[in-house]
Amino acid sequence: MRTACGPSRPTASCTRDGVLHAFVGDVISGGVHSFFGDGHALHWLEILDRLERECPPDTKFYIGHGDSPADMAAIGRQRAYIEKFIEIVKKLERESPVSQEAQNRVVAAMREYLPTDDLLFLLGYELDKGIPRIWESLGARVE
Repeated sequence: MRTACGPSRPTASCTRDGVLHAFVGDVISGGVHSFFGDGHALHWLEILDRLERECPPDTKFYIGHGDSPADMAAIGRQRAYIEKFIEIVKKLERESPVSQEAQNRVVAAMREYLPTDDLLFLLGYELDKGIPRIWESLGARVE
C-alpha cells in the first residue's frame, strides 16, 4: 500500500488486478456539499490536478462522502463545485468580520448550484473564517 498526503488527511492507495484504488477521503465528495472553513480551496484544486495527472484513467476513488468507488469524472465535478464557490466568494463585498447575510448568500448560491441539503451544514460551518482565508489566498485584502 502506498500513502500520500492530501489537503487535510492522508490518502492511501493500492493496486489490485491492475487497477489503482485510491482512498482520498474528503478530497472528493459525491454530490454533497463540502467544508470550506479552512480556506484551502485553491490548494484543494491543486490536489485535484495532481490526482488527474498521477492517477490512471481507470482509477477507482473511495471518497469521504457519496457513492464509492467513484471514477475520474468525480474529480471534474468536485473541481467545478470548488470553482463555483470561489467565484461566489470573489463577488462578495470585502468585510471583516464577514456578515451572516454574506455567509447566507454563499450557502444559498451553492445550494442553487448543487440542489441538495446533503451535508449543507458543512458548507456553512466556520464560513466566517473560510471566506477571509479565501480572499487572502486570492491576494485580496479585507477592508
